[in-house]
Amino acid sequence: MSLSEISATEIARRIKRRDVSCLEVTEFFVQEQKRWNPKLNAVVENRWADALEEARAKDRELAADPASLPPLFGVPMTVKEMIQVQGYRSTLGSIHRRRWVATRDASVVSRMRAAGAIVLGTTNVPELGFWFECENPVYGRTLNPFDPTRTSGGSSGGEAAIIAAGGSPMGLGSDVGGSIRMPAGFCGIFGHKPSNRIVPITGHYPAGFDIITELRGARYPLTSIGPLARASEDLWTILRLLIGPDGLDPEVKSDFRLGAPVTDWTDATVWILPEPAMIGVGGTSTAMAQAVRLTGAYFESLGARVREMRPDVLRNAASLWSAGLSEVEGRSFEETLFNEGPANLPVEVFRSLFGARHYTLPALMTVITERLMDASQSHWRKLNAERVRELHTTRTKLDMLLRGKNLLVLPVHPREAPHLGATMLRPFDFAMTGVFNALGFPATAAPVTWEQGLPQSVQLISAWGQDHVTLSAAQILESAFGGSRRPTS
Repeated sequence: MSLSEISATEIARRIKRRDVSCLEVTEFFVQEQKRWNPKLNAVVENRWADALEEARAKDRELAADPASLPPLFGVPMTVKEMIQVQGYRSTLGSIHRRRWVATRDASVVSRMRAAGAIVLGTTNVPELGFWFECENPVYGRTLNPFDPTRTSGGSSGGEAAIIAAGGSPMGLGSDVGGSIRMPAGFCGIFGHKPSNRIVPITGHYPAGFDIITELRGARYPLTSIGPLARASEDLWTILRLLIGPDGLDPEVKSDFRLGAPVTDWTDATVWILPEPAMIGVGGTSTAMAQAVRLTGAYFESLGARVREMRPDVLRNAASLWSAGLSEVEGRSFEETLFNEGPANLPVEVFRSLFGARHYTLPALMTVITERLMDASQSHWRKLNAERVRELHTTRTKLDMLLRGKNLLVLPVHPREAPHLGATMLRPFDFAMTGVFNALGFPATAAPVTWEQGLPQSVQLISAWGQDHVTLSAAQILESAFGGSRRPTS
């Protein structure tokens, strides 16, 4: 079996048994990246030479002291470009940051290195990490490895694409509105958005080392950093390494402990939502809805009670996400996009459509939306206050409903990976994932079925802090339905 068809955790086991060397593993994935990246544009900066040298050093370490090796010793990985890797750029896909180079590793990268992982490179993102299609004016567009006419998703789209192609066994992404789960779903791999505030975001924009200690309370972003991988067991391995305070991020819970895997589902209730009715969100495809129903049927075969929720239970999902975002104090999107400098919006829209663009059209349309909302502040302020109250009420109700071993299962997106550019026609489809960022719940994306070469993935939701429940459910689905697949060309 190829190294790209086994888990990162299993690769680490084989290295420790000396079935394969660190150098052989790293060389394999470097070659796979060289094969796939020209087709996908997923890895934006590689560190292949440094990675190979690190692998040689680890082989010497393995020969000298094989007894006490960290859990991911010698295993390659990739990192979303918005997460700092020392000596490499973190542009966020913005022309204003195209020369910005990280002087330190983000806390999560440091933890992965301490666990023995070898960073192969950084991966592509949408402009400022905004949008669920992976394109920016610095690096261009990332394509889906199963169909180059479709998107790999955003904002961890480069990460999902290279992992799905077999060019990396695991990686780090981040999620504000579905940015781990949508790419994982579109590319048929596993991805986990942790419960809010259990993983430090130090070194992920905007939580730079210079300001992270100031990001308390209302200033703390919705961002969650989490793992993506071809195998569900790797989500466990990586999350165990990432959780806990780093001494810098002031909001990370110091007393959080990841629960034990769930092995008995007989007293669990699994709520399914196969065709969510959400304002502004397109109708769910038949295949995506069927993946949810199959998931429910399988858990029922394991003894769980399966119940179907009302389709409109999260009807205001988009505005609930917006309400959650509004509770975070910080710069406006326009200030961030234009780097607080002057910009002629009509000219920039024209350039984006017909000329040498400085900004992507989704980013510019967001600025227009922001200006329209500012022009009618009294109306939006009142509506947003209502939605904030609804968000808090919904969080309380769902948290009680999902306590214990209970799950909510719904599609990771209304349809399979959209065609390139089609996301602009249905801009609120992200709400199917985004609402759970505002709620703060753990959410795991897992592939269930495959039709016409594309994955149909579900997201698994539980109450805050019950990451072990959604991770366990992902493993169950992998064993039942086969998990990820390799693209054929």
